[in-house]
Amino acid sequence: MNDTPPSVLVSPEWVLAHRDDPSVKVIEIAGLGQEQIQAWRDGHPPGVPCWDWKSALWDSHARDFPSPTDFARRMGEAGITPQTTVVVYGEPVQFGIYAWWTLRYCGHADVRVLDGARHRWKAEGRPMTADAPPAPVPVRYTPAVRDESMRIGRDEVLAMLGMPGTVILDGRSGEEYRGERVGAPGNPDTGALRYGRIPGARHLMF
Repeated sequence: MNDTPPSVLVSPEWVLAHRDDPSVKVIEIAGLGQEQIQAWRDGHPPGVPCWDWKSALWDSHARDFPSPTDFARRMGEAGITPQTTVVVYGEPVQFGIYAWWTLRYCGHADVRVLDGARHRWKAEGRPMTADAPPAPVPVRYTPAVRDESMRIGRDEVLAMLGMPGTVILDGRSGEEYRGERVGAPGNPDTGALRYGRIPGARHLMF
């Protein structure tokens, strides 16, 4: 795409200009609290399907991301090829970023995030619909290699604690960072297995 912007973020204007471009797919990601995809059912940009974050972006049996084979099957069934520009946004908003990270990690090259998600799209008076888009035409998606440079394991983190030039950033709420909760405020206090933070981690809520 010759007019591809350099930023991961794309504006509503950019999405609207590419609404008839078959090489661009926009997807809403339903996150926690959206188990019935109720926000999407109330209204979304025309032609935009909705994915449940867990069933689309997790392994179906293990606490892991989809295997390359499963990822390729899911993408192909959604009408997405390895060359497709995928634009995501989330409800709540952070699940769009989660989807961006997961798709990139699983090997999809061109993933963007709709700046402002549905809230900016709607506030600026752009078209909304409650209609579901037509079912996608399945295509072939060749399994890709995961980008392991985007992920770090426990042992690597432990080895880097206190090393100059290393910053561990904790993106949770202040209450979680301070060890007062293991889950986000406003929800049941469940989530992490232990209270507290990684030693030396700095706080910047997402």
